[in-house]
Order: sequence, then C-alpha cells, then structure tokens
Amino acid sequence: MDAQPTLITSLPKSSTAYVFGSFLRSNSPRDLDVLIVYDQRLCAPSEAYRYHDDFIRQIQSVVNIDVDVTLLTQEEVKSSRFIENTDAIPFGDVMRRPSERSRRKDG
Repeated sequence: MDAQPTLITSLPKSSTAYVFGSFLRSNSPRDLDVLIVYDQRLCAPSEAYRYHDDFIRQIQSVVNIDVDVTLLTQEEVKSSRFIENTDAIPFGDVMRRPSERSRRKDG
C-alpha cells in the first residue's frame, strides 16, 4: 500500500515552513501566516514563489481562511531572527496538534 501524499511532502526538501501570528494565539484567526525558509543556492529569490507554489496552493485548499506567505532565504531568516521574534512554530507541529493549540490558548 502506497503512502498517501501529505501537505508537508509538497514542500521542497531544501525548505522549511513555520506558522506565526494570530493563528497561534486566537480561536478565530483572520488568516494563517506562513513563513517559508528556503536555500538561495537551490532557488533564486526571483523564483521562490513559483518554486513553492504547490505547497502554497495545498495550504490554501485545506484552510478556510486567507493564507499570507512570507518567503525568506536561510540567510535572511538568520540575520533577522524572524523565527525567534515572531515565536514561529514548525508548520508540521501546528498541523499535527490542533487540539494542543486550542488548549494552550484556553489555559
């Protein structure tokens, strides 16, 4: 039996995705803020959206709210400390444990 493709498998292997913003803090978020960190050596910044298009489209087809995507190179995310400054959480962790996210907000 073949494994069913998942949303995470459509993310290029050289990239990582994170969730930040109101989706992590609110029971009724207005949008889903997604950070995609990619390797500039494998994907030119001018091609970043196209390179991650499958992943972005899949997110948009799964959630019932607007998706705002921020794309940063590994160097940009490191120098800006974006992940630390926004308390971003790995995308897979958020999607696997939605009930934990709700408990964290309520408690």
